[in-house]
Amino acid sequence: MTSFIRCVAEELDFILCLGHYCRSIDSIDGSISHVIDMDGEHVIGSQSLYPIGDQAIGEALPDNPLSCTVMVLFRAKQMYDITFSSNTIQEMFQGLVSISDRPAKKVKSMAMYIITILEYDEFISLDVLVLMIEFALTRLDIELWTEAVNVSLASTYPDLLCRKAVLLRSLQVFGFEKVRSRFERLLDFALFGNLYHFLRKIPSNLAIGDDADAINLWCNERLRLNLRSFGVDRHRYVPLLIHMAHKHGIHYLLEIRPSRGIEVPFLFADKFIRALQRKKRGILKANVQFDTVRATAILEGQGCKTSVLSSEHAIDILVDRWLSEAIGDLLTRLGQKTGCFDYHSDLIGEYFDLLSWHDAHEHLIAESLKFIKLCIIAGHVERCGTILDAIEGLDGHEPTKLELCIVPLVWDLGPLLQAKHTLSPPFAPFFRRVIECHVRCFLGTRTRNPQEMFLRQKINKRFLCACKTCTEVKEFLHQLYVPRRYFSGSKAALRHIECNTTVIYELVDIKLVDRPRIALQITKHEDIFEMQRWENRVEDLQDLLSDIGSERIVERVMGDRYADLKVAMEGKGEYRDSL
Repeated sequence: MTSFIRCVAEELDFILCLGHYCRSIDSIDGSISHVIDMDGEHVIGSQSLYPIGDQAIGEALPDNPLSCTVMVLFRAKQMYDITFSSNTIQEMFQGLVSISDRPAKKVKSMAMYIITILEYDEFISLDVLVLMIEFALTRLDIELWTEAVNVSLASTYPDLLCRKAVLLRSLQVFGFEKVRSRFERLLDFALFGNLYHFLRKIPSNLAIGDDADAINLWCNERLRLNLRSFGVDRHRYVPLLIHMAHKHGIHYLLEIRPSRGIEVPFLFADKFIRALQRKKRGILKANVQFDTVRATAILEGQGCKTSVLSSEHAIDILVDRWLSEAIGDLLTRLGQKTGCFDYHSDLIGEYFDLLSWHDAHEHLIAESLKFIKLCIIAGHVERCGTILDAIEGLDGHEPTKLELCIVPLVWDLGPLLQAKHTLSPPFAPFFRRVIECHVRCFLGTRTRNPQEMFLRQKINKRFLCACKTCTEVKEFLHQLYVPRRYFSGSKAALRHIECNTTVIYELVDIKLVDRPRIALQITKHEDIFEMQRWENRVEDLQDLLSDIGSERIVERVMGDRYADLKVAMEGKGEYRDSL
């Protein structure tokens, strides 16, 4: 009878077991324990199952129990859900190890169940997964090994290549061809550092019968494939790239190209170029035969028809390439139309637009200075010219651009540059243009202040109406050397003036004062008032010249126009620039 029931149950995908049923005489709640299958194997150990009621597992036996042996049917798919309902994953694994001498089908079924749990539990550590892979190796079960490795490809798991020992043992046990497809999937998602070290270990961990030459070729191709998609945000791997150049040849690094449309971070270009320059001698001394044919083929594959003649030539190509790529991104950002507003803006809204413009360009100017330093270190001083041209070509009002962008750049360039750089292109022509622009926009002559024009334009804007009181205020504002004036009148008249002048608050301070009569005091800002004085304008220009260098350096920068500059600074004539 039992054999018949077992056959029917198995046909319907059920498992027949025997268990000890126990319940209290005066209760309908019972428990089942000591469940064994038809092969005599314990299914749930000493645990008890409570099919009815809400008693807790492990609760004491009822008083006056009624007990008997019963048949229990489990749906095969739910067997392990029931038997392991209260176990941790570590306990499940220990249970798996304890039955490893049982029939292979049962062991594998339990192992597959644990792997399923691993796949859907994001809180399980990589250690447990490695244990499952090792278990598959002890069973020589490639299917179980494959399923375990597949779990690691889920996004919730860290890079399995950081545990390369178990993978290399897998290679030795199963052979390369059986593990190749899973290795390739792991390499697709691996961190570059783990990938590199793993690939370098493969040739020394092959199984008997593996084709060493073919596998070496595969390892090199996988490394090159990863380098082609190398993210230039991975600046932390620059030391590893230099190590590769030492051990395996500089031509490998020619594979690295930025993805199209992806900005090249300055941090990567800076660290990479500096490292190449610093380690150049060591790379050239390394006993690695340079593969000219391979290096040239790499460049041809990238659309660059250049023959790479030596390791030194390859390093020069790399420095030039990454400097060009990074500068190209900088020039794109410098060339974007952002608009530019006068330093003394017309409207409150425009004033805050100016602040936003200034913040964005302040960052770009600081970044441009870093690129200029890098160009000098890399021995490509000529590249600085394109950066300087882009800064001069920024969209906007010339005096504002000069004051907010170019002059701050000169402040920082002065201490950075040696005399040989200051006196040669592209810096000497740039400094000369900056000096001439400063003279044109700010110095003028004793009798002509270039800044008066745009200040008067601000004043003449339609902020003030044509009434008598507003006309008087406008006349005062045009008197550029008069710092303060009081305006008296009725409260309505004073309120009218105050409302119409608040829009030029960046030019003046306005407040009510209690004199013999209540009056409105309008005071021009000190910086606005001081820039009208000839002496202050000359002092500003002298500060700029001292930032560029000594008087001898400035004289050489200006060349045949230095005498004209001195005449202009002494107030004896007007400097007509060469633009």
